[in-house]
Amino acid sequence: MEEDGTEGETMRVVVRLAGVAAAAAILCQAERAWATATPTPPAGQGPAVTPVPIYRSYAGYEIAVPLAAVDTAGPPVHCSANELPSGAVVDGQGVFRWTPTDEQLGPVYVPFQCAGATTPEPAQGQLILKIAPLDSCALPSCDPAVGCTSSVPPLFPSCCTSGPAVRVAEPLAGCPEGRVLFIGQNQDADTFGRMQNCDVMRVRNFEQSGAEVQFGVEARCVNLLNRVRIRARMESNADFHPLLFDIESRFFFLEEEENGFARRRGLRVSVVGGAPYFDLEGAEVNLFVVLTDSDGASVSEQLRVRLSFTPRPDLPDVDATPIATRTAVSTATTTSSPSPVPTSTDLPIPTSTGTPGTTELPTPTVMPTASASPTFPSTTTASASATQTAIETPTASSTRAASETPSQVVKVTSTATAPPTAAPTSIACIGDCNGSGSVTVDEIIAGVRIALGSQALEACIALDPNADNAVEVFELVAAVNNALTGCRDT
Repeated sequence: MEEDGTEGETMRVVVRLAGVAAAAAILCQAERAWATATPTPPAGQGPAVTPVPIYRSYAGYEIAVPLAAVDTAGPPVHCSANELPSGAVVDGQGVFRWTPTDEQLGPVYVPFQCAGATTPEPAQGQLILKIAPLDSCALPSCDPAVGCTSSVPPLFPSCCTSGPAVRVAEPLAGCPEGRVLFIGQNQDADTFGRMQNCDVMRVRNFEQSGAEVQFGVEARCVNLLNRVRIRARMESNADFHPLLFDIESRFFFLEEEENGFARRRGLRVSVVGGAPYFDLEGAEVNLFVVLTDSDGASVSEQLRVRLSFTPRPDLPDVDATPIATRTAVSTATTTSSPSPVPTSTDLPIPTSTGTPGTTELPTPTVMPTASASPTFPSTTTASASATQTAIETPTASSTRAASETPSQVVKVTSTATAPPTAAPTSIACIGDCNGSGSVTVDEIIAGVRIALGSQALEACIALDPNADNAVEVFELVAAVNNALTGCRDT
């Protein structure tokens, strides 16, 4: 009878907490729907500027972006801009036209204003652009009105002959227009090291016991209240390892930074296919990653990188200038402060990188409002015997302070070899937080709270036998079984 009572109490606690979590999720969705509802400016109060995603393009590519605003009063809206990059104009139809040069890379902020015929007070807006160099492994697809996307080429032939291109800072932007995903390789607590095409990623070779790669993810404008889901696949042109891994899903929390991004470092993935691994040295790989938050919004990134067994120095972090000090270049090459970066979430995300809906790879840094699970491109060179592998997550690192460096300033840290991976801790009884030899209802409740993210894992390390810094469903089930049947010696 005592065991039946324990089981009933445990189930009531789990159901009660699950109900609270579901109610919180519904409330969060309702609040987001309210916050993102399209505003209708009152009649006679002038136009309202429509926030748009960051415009991404390459040096030498034509840009023709309509500066947009709406006015419920009915008269046509005229938009203009006074501070423009060298060579840029705004034509009579309110279209921003520009073909940036190789000397005009980086974040560009163009303040503009729109006024109606009967409303003298103009609405203020800002066009945010990121101009990057076109590297040897990018296959761009561009529309002058909405910007460029890029995909990676087939693995044969090799394309990383000239190394990575010049690094360009990510513009400062609000949400949802600033939604983006980056892949990083630094393990240092103060840097992330965003990777780009033809960077070198280290492979850890444990010889007969296996091999692994390690990377991190960094995202902006995603829901951090719940866990995010990551999918990842890596294909290579190596002779004996055409598929290194294919992760269907992995759930974890992102760590919010002070610069508007959220990160997760040190995702370790085992290489499938077995030893030896000598063919991986110098091989080129296509790495695809999709991150989906609990609202169903997905963002993706894909890279062409090279592999090496040699420890790599940390990659530099290139930071955008803080809003208070950044400058805009006018046609007279003078400097002045543009209007603040818009942070409104009043309007849904305009489509700027393809068809809205699901995020399908290959698609770099897309910004859809996804409602279905994204899919990977089919793997034609993968071995039939390849199996999925789990991502292990080491201890979270500390939060990085917001950068105060000027635009295009590069911070390079000293070379450091990542410490060896710690083996999972041996736990005699899953769920026995205090080592008493039994699992109590309070310890089960603590496990549920840790799984929901409302309590730190340090409260009960015994609920994480595989040392992945998370409490999973199977671990909660094992703890409940131990509470009902007693701990067994292992």
